[in-house]
Amino acid sequence: MQDDKHFFPPYQIAPLVRDDLLAAAPEIKAILNPLAPKLTDAAVSAINWEVSGKKREPADVAKEFLQQNGLLK
Repeated sequence: MQDDKHFFPPYQIAPLVRDDLLAAAPEIKAILNPLAPKLTDAAVSAINWEVSGKKREPADVAKEFLQQNGLLK
């Protein structure tokens, strides 16, 4: 399905992490940086459909997405 009426705004997703958490665990940056470009509007729409439309478990959908994108073994 396409949003030809432009009802939904673009997602413009970016990982946000508090500075104190990054200072305590700097490896988080290296983990999240490859994820950010994978979270396109199309990808997030597909993820949302799997969870909201197909009633799948969010953790299962997230794991599948990460595996399909080579971010999780």
